[in-house]
Parts: sequence; C-alpha cells; structure tokens
Amino acid sequence: MTPCTTLVQGIAHLGDPMPGYQPKRSKTEMKNQRLKDEDYSKPHQPCTLEVVLKRPKKESVYIDPDDLQITDDALPASRCAPLHKYHATFERMNVGQSLRCTTGNVGKVAGAMRKYIEIKGLTKTAMVRTVMRYTDPKTKIEDVGHGRVWMMAAPAAALKRAA
Repeated sequence: MTPCTTLVQGIAHLGDPMPGYQPKRSKTEMKNQRLKDEDYSKPHQPCTLEVVLKRPKKESVYIDPDDLQITDDALPASRCAPLHKYHATFERMNVGQSLRCTTGNVGKVAGAMRKYIEIKGLTKTAMVRTVMRYTDPKTKIEDVGHGRVWMMAAPAAALKRAA
C-alpha cells in the first residue's frame, strides 16, 4: 500500500472533508435543473381575446378640449436644457477658484462643471482640474476627507509654425 491510500483509508471514517461543497456545474446541467424546477402543472394560456379582455384596464386621463389653446408659437431650434443643481454655484465662481467637497463627490462635481463649461461655450477659456485629497501648500495640513475642483484658465493654443 502506498502512503496516499493508507491516508485516505485512515480519514475515510471522518466523513465528508468539505461539508456543503458542491462541484461547479456546467451550463447544461444548470439549464436542466431550471427546467425541472419550473411549474408545468398549469397549462399554458395562449394570448386570446378572452385573456386580453380580463386584464385590468389602465385608467385614462380625461383632457378637456376647452383647456386647449391655439397659438402661433415658433418651433424652437433646440430643446431647452434644464439648469442643474450646481448652476448657481458655478455662476458665482471666477476662473482660478475652487470648490471644496467630499472626496467621494469630487468626480461628480467635476463632471457637472465640465458640462457647465461646455453648455456656456467656455471650452476655449476655462478647464477643470481636480484633487481627491487636498493638502494646503502653505500650512502643509491635509484636509482629511475633502478634495477640490478648480475652474482654471485654459492654456493658450500653441502657435502653428510655417514649414
């Protein structure tokens, strides 16, 4: 006898070495199990007129024709974009200023600021810079749990040289 077989025979009386362990099943085995678990005791009901008529009806909203008005308004060139919740804050900011926010919200605020710059047409004059963990350069003290989002001046376009 080899040492391995004696070891297996020696621990065979201990029972299952990994109780609750189930080997990985193939997709086919899982599909077959799912088919076994489905309830086929009720016959399949095809979509007939009776079935459709038995469905609960949605409540319709009554529109009073007297409330409608005929106007000569022009069709707008584009949809009206609603103001986002940071719009008022971004309006008060100047180039070079930053917003202090929690570290988890830095990305969201920066994305909103980029969208604001795009909507306002400031892409040539302003850009966004972020820092997740801010340390004050003067005092060298870290503002724990907070980051910054800056509205910075965009770099000047590089001059093209004649070849």
